[in-house]
Amino acid sequence: MKRLISCLSLICIFHLSGNSQSGFEKNQKKFERVREAYKIRETEIIKNLQKHGLKENNFRLLLMASKTEQELHLFAGQNSDGSGLKLIRNFKICKTSGVPGPKTRQGDDQIPEGFYHISRFNPESGYHLAMEVSYPGMVDRVRNKNSNPGGDIMIHGSCVTIGCLPMTNEGIEEIYIYATKARNNGQKQIPVYIFPAWPDGDAFPTLLQENSKNGELCQFWNNLAVGYRMFRKNAIPLRHSASKSGEYVFQTD
Repeated sequence: MKRLISCLSLICIFHLSGNSQSGFEKNQKKFERVREAYKIRETEIIKNLQKHGLKENNFRLLLMASKTEQELHLFAGQNSDGSGLKLIRNFKICKTSGVPGPKTRQGDDQIPEGFYHISRFNPESGYHLAMEVSYPGMVDRVRNKNSNPGGDIMIHGSCVTIGCLPMTNEGIEEIYIYATKARNNGQKQIPVYIFPAWPDGDAFPTLLQENSKNGELCQFWNNLAVGYRMFRKNAIPLRHSASKSGEYVFQTD
C-alpha cells in the first residue's frame, strides 16, 4: 500500500475568516457530501441539542480527544462567553498512529498533543469530510524551534491516518455538521484539546510511570493536565499562551 502523503485534500478548503456568520452553513451546503450528510443526520443532531437544552442557532462547541482511549468528546453550551459547556456526544477515534507524546517534526506520524482550534473546513476532502486542527501552535513552535514541526493535521473520515484524528464517515458527518452550525452561529474558533490519555483516567498515571525517566515529557503531560482540570472545573474554554520554555500558561481571570 502506498504511504499516505497528507491528511489534506487541497481541492477545496474554506478558511474561517472568509465566511460570514449568516452564510457559512449555506456555503457548506453547496457541496454534495455536506448536503447528503445534512439529509441523513441533521434531524438527530437537532434532537440531541434540544435534549441538552440547546438550540441549533444558539450554541458553542468544543472538541476534546484522548489518544490512548481513542475517544473524541463534544461539549456544547449556549452562553455567549463559551461558559456552561457540557458533554453532549462521544465518538470513537477509529484508527491511531505513533505513540503517546507530542508531535515534534514532519513525518513522525505522531498525533499532536495540546490546545488547538479548528482552522479550516474541507467539504471535498480525500477523506470524505475534514476539519484542520491548528497545529503547530505557539507552544509547539517554541518546543520545536529547530525543526520542521509538520502540519496538515485533520479530524476527518475514511478511518485511516498518519497523524490525524480519523473517524468513520458517519462520525465525521455528525461532527462536521455540529461544527458548521457552531461556526454559522458566530463561533470563530472551535477549540480542540488533545491529550495523551484522559488526565482523570487510569491510563494517565500509568503513562507517567512508564515514562518517569523522561522528565521533560512528564512535565509536558502534567502541564496539559493542568489545563484539562481547569476546563472540567470551570466548563469554559481555556485562555492560554506559551512560556519561553514551551509550556502552556493558563489565564484564570
